Amino acid sequence: MVGSNSGEGAVTSLPPGSGGGGEPRESLFAPGSRIGNYEIEALIGRGGMGEVYRARQLLPVQRVVALKVLVRRLDARLRDLFAYESQVLATMRHPAIAQIHDAGTTDDGIPWFAMELIEGEPLTAYSERHGLPLRTRLELFIRVCEGVRHAHRNGVIHRDLKPGNLLVVEVDGLPMPKIIDFGVATGVQRVARADEAIGTPGYMSPEQAGQDAVAVDTRSDVWSLGIVLHHLLTGLRPEAAAGAVTDVSHARPSAQLSASGRTRQRAEQLGLPRRQLFASLRDDLDWVVAKATRRDRNDRYDSAGELAEDLRRFLAGLPLRAVPSSRVYIARKLVRRHRGAIAVAATVALALVAGLAAALYGLEQARRQEAVARRHGDELAQIVAFQRSMLEALDAEEMGAGLLAGIRGQVESGPPLDPEVVDAALARINGVDLARELIDRDLLAGAEAAVERDFAAQPLLASQIFDAIGQVHAPLGMHEAAARNFAAAADRREAVHGAEDPVAVTLRLRQARAELLREDFEAAQRLVRQLRTLAPAVLAEAGQAAELDRVEAEVLVAAADFPAAVRLLQSAVDRERARGGDDDPTLLSLELALAIALLRSGEVEDARARLERLVAHHRRLQSSPATTMDVMAQLAIAYAMGGALEKAVPIQREVVALARESSGAGHPSTLRAIGNLASMLTNLGEFAEAEALQRTVLEQNERLHGRAGRPTLRNKLNLAAVLHRQERYDEALSLSNEVLTARTIALGERHPDSINALGAVGLNLYWGGRRAEGTGTSRQALELAREVLGDRHPTTRYVATGLAAVLLHQGREAEAVALLEALGLRDALPAVRDRVAVAPNPPAP
Repeated sequence: MVGSNSGEGAVTSLPPGSGGGGEPRESLFAPGSRIGNYEIEALIGRGGMGEVYRARQLLPVQRVVALKVLVRRLDARLRDLFAYESQVLATMRHPAIAQIHDAGTTDDGIPWFAMELIEGEPLTAYSERHGLPLRTRLELFIRVCEGVRHAHRNGVIHRDLKPGNLLVVEVDGLPMPKIIDFGVATGVQRVARADEAIGTPGYMSPEQAGQDAVAVDTRSDVWSLGIVLHHLLTGLRPEAAAGAVTDVSHARPSAQLSASGRTRQRAEQLGLPRRQLFASLRDDLDWVVAKATRRDRNDRYDSAGELAEDLRRFLAGLPLRAVPSSRVYIARKLVRRHRGAIAVAATVALALVAGLAAALYGLEQARRQEAVARRHGDELAQIVAFQRSMLEALDAEEMGAGLLAGIRGQVESGPPLDPEVVDAALARINGVDLARELIDRDLLAGAEAAVERDFAAQPLLASQIFDAIGQVHAPLGMHEAAARNFAAAADRREAVHGAEDPVAVTLRLRQARAELLREDFEAAQRLVRQLRTLAPAVLAEAGQAAELDRVEAEVLVAAADFPAAVRLLQSAVDRERARGGDDDPTLLSLELALAIALLRSGEVEDARARLERLVAHHRRLQSSPATTMDVMAQLAIAYAMGGALEKAVPIQREVVALARESSGAGHPSTLRAIGNLASMLTNLGEFAEAEALQRTVLEQNERLHGRAGRPTLRNKLNLAAVLHRQERYDEALSLSNEVLTARTIALGERHPDSINALGAVGLNLYWGGRRAEGTGTSRQALELAREVLGDRHPTTRYVATGLAAVLLHQGREAEAVALLEALGLRDALPAVRDRVAVAPNPPAP
């Protein structure tokens, strides 16, 4: 609550003796009056529903609060309802929501709320006074939507969202929105005003204005958010908004702005060229406002979260869900995202089309001349070998660099431009991502079907081409397509030469590696078992014994059989060291795999020492950047797991930069690197950057792997950790529960990943206020972890320290210390104490 806001709504009924009619009434409580543990200091707001006071809490802590006193006395039934709903409101915890601390009724039955005192400015007024650019306004509004979504998930509808209830305060010089006055949401208020519409004219939805309580749901708040967004964009209230809401047909923001003659002035205020502002409104934001404020609530966004997501997509330059899909719209968005690259991309596309046409013509001629081709098998084989070499020569990094160089060349050959502007524009384009897209869409999309069709009678030639296509897909991070093509290549090779053919063995191993990278561990395990039926001499002849050991070890690690993985890899390392020197690439790759297995098994110090030696070794050998990057990434993880975050984060930032440069921002390996960096930043307390990175990775992982893919679930749990550290426990609990359910179904409850998720659920339950349930769940997770993984495993230690914090919070220090000592974690006690010291709630009785 805040003194600058008095827009509480209008009610005619007042307590006896408070005044009536049109005359100003005295406040219900004078300064110095006591209500419960609160002493009134001053009246700061008044409306028909009640009054808002600045008050000082005296017990059990001293602080200044906003005390809202309602105007109606409650009977016994309404007091029970008020007590229940007050508890619901008090459980909401979100950075964008003003916290409700306490609630009660006076001796004569007048209800009151004690809330966080927010001395801020309405969102629209703050934005105008500070001249905030469009992006900043939308980012603030998205935070508001997230707060509303949090309330909705707790079963609370605000019913009076308007600028005066969306206040902005500055925290460390940065604007932070706060939603106030959730008291309007209670059933008590609705009973008190059964014959009136609750809300503010101009911002209330049609169903609210119609006083249909049954029809009011979360989408009523979405309507109000849409009106606020219109105001935020244009600086104007929607046309006719001051009239009867049921008659309103809101003008599009772009149309109303044009009609006002203020488009140029508004563009300057929002920091945009006039054309760009108008295009942004017409093509995107008009649609967002329109969808949020549809008269039929079934046509609106289903939730405030969906509204926020569309605005995030706008800021990212992506197509919006509110806009009807069309090729013109999609093309326009693509041009805006990659404006600088489009000229070169068009040139490349023309060349690709020309090459594709020539290839198709050649294939048609080949079909017509099939008999001739068979008589000239050697010539055809040479042609296939040439095509294969061309495919294998495709390099996304080199192609991306060429694209950017071409763009720069075209820009420099045109009219003079500021070099800094050119550099800044080019820095926003990831050439590797653009090249990956072109290669996949324009070169490889039809290649598989063409090989199936045109080389059905030449399986060995088809096998070579499928293999080449797979080897293009694999480094691009398109592992599903790579696995499919390697399987097709192996099938055709085995059909001619059998499963013991050395080339067929190599192809099956490439397929297994691709299955691992797409995290289909069951498919990889089936292939490993199939290959293990072959005689060792066959594997030796194929030169694939070490690769099979690596793949099998990764399958074992995925299944949490760490001892077996370590034994297998140690044996392989000993074998290869006896066979070759210390600089042998096969030996070095096996040593990296062994270090990773040790790290996953909880042998952090052993793994760290091995990784430090490997990094030094690769730098001495001047190994490829990709190889060195792989080792550095694991070393950063080892440092982080050992608590040396000050060493881990700089290394991981370097890994992310190298991955983006070499593989592109959307490559799975890049996403893993970004996700790991975000987790490290979470542990450092850099929550804003960590959350932004985790959400970026989550969007990409859901696109690549689906909502229940293992990388997606891992990312969701990491995002839940960021939210937990920000005390957004309900959001964190929702995510961690989702992960736990999916992992238990897919992996079983005794898998390390499932146990890890169970531990996260327990902590979010406890710190979110569900004490007994959270404690019990945390104990269950620890029992499983110790039984399945042992005391040294990182998951066991994570769950144990979480439970220790819970015990300390409950005042059971001796039990907490004994638990940590039993697992050799006594050194973690100070960090656990710090966690409890900043706990938001006092220990439960």
